[in-house]
Parts: sequence; structure tokens; C-alpha cells
Amino acid sequence: MSWTKDETSGDILKLGGEAGMATVVGGRFTDRRSGRNDSFMPVLTQRDGTVVVIGSYSVITDKMQESRMGQLVLIKYLGDERGKNNTYRNFDVFWHDGDADEGFTAIENAMKKAGTVLPEPAQQASSGGWSKEASPIGDEPPLDDDDDLPF
Repeated sequence: MSWTKDETSGDILKLGGEAGMATVVGGRFTDRRSGRNDSFMPVLTQRDGTVVVIGSYSVITDKMQESRMGQLVLIKYLGDERGKNNTYRNFDVFWHDGDADEGFTAIENAMKKAGTVLPEPAQQASSGGWSKEASPIGDEPPLDDDDDLPF
């Protein structure tokens, strides 16, 4: 029997005004990854195929309905806002309805102007010959005790 372990993505792009956070990002809205508390993280694919997962921010996810999947989107951080109960990050979400090449060029220019640096894809880590992504066929997972489950 062979086991495969799913890892939390280390390539989540955080948006905001703090150091190391992006203020502008865009791409083709291609997927929604599960987040915490019934939220999701939008997945954007760049022209070159690079995949970027955006942190879960309610202001963004409220504007990214599943019906928009496949469209080009540009997200801009506006600043922190004071709400009734707390402070939250505010964003504008723009949808491009025209030519895809034109849209991607505008997205790339906006990200370059804002100094957005996309995260590197998570590195494949291995320990003791076990890849965290997949184990060799026929090998048993490294289990504790005599349990037949990996947890």
C-alpha cells in the first residue's frame, strides 16, 4: 500500500500595506482553494502558467463568484478600513472583458509598477527518502507504533 500526503501550500500571496506584501496582483481566475471558516482562497494563473494563490480576504472573495471563473482579474489594495467591529483590508477588484493578451499586458504592467513579487512555488521537501508529495509504490508510510493509519 502506498500513501500520499497533501501539504499546505507555501506559495500563498499575502496582500496589504505591510513589508513583503503585494499591493497589486492579477491573472486569470482559475480555481478556489478551501480556506478556513468556510472561506476560500482565489487561485490566479499568469500568462506563463505560473499559479498564484491569494490569501483569503472577505472583501476579495465576496467579489469573486464562481460565475467569474476563467475571467481576468486585477486586485488592488486600497488600505486598511475601520468597520463596525474591526479593521479590515479593503480592495478594488476589476474584471477584464476584452482581449486576453491586452488584459494580461495591463495586469503585468500594473504588477511591475507596484513592485509585486510573486512567491516561488513550494519546494518539494523530503525527509529520510520519503517525499512529502508521494511515496514509492509498494512501500509503507513511516508510521508510529503498529498503527495502520498515517496519523
